Amino acid sequence: MSLVVSESSLGEDAAGLLEQAPDPGPTPEESASRRSDIDRVRTAIEAIPEPFRETVVLRDLEDLSYAEIAEVTGVPVGTVMSRLARARGLLGKHLAQLIATENSHVV
Repeated sequence: MSLVVSESSLGEDAAGLLEQAPDPGPTPEESASRRSDIDRVRTAIEAIPEPFRETVVLRDLEDLSYAEIAEVTGVPVGTVMSRLARARGLLGKHLAQLIATENSHVV
C-alpha cells in the first residue's frame, strides 16, 4: 500500500521545500548517455543482415509474437526463433565492437 501526499495537504513550509526540490528527471549527462546508447543500438541493428534485422525489430521493438512474425515474414516459427537468436548474437557482437572502438579513442 502506498501513501499519496498532495501538495495542498502539506504545511506552507513543507510545500515551499517541495517546490525547491531538484527536478527528479535525468541530468544532462544521463540524457546524453541515453542518446549515445540509442545511437549505438540503432547502428548495430542497421549493421546486421536484413532477415535478422527484420526479425529482431518485429520481436523486440514491435513486440510481435513468434507466430505473428512468421505470418508477416512468411517463414516457419522455427525459422523465426533461429533468426531471432542469431540476430541477438550479431547485435551483441556489433555493440561490443562499437564500445571497444569508442573506448580505444578515449584518451
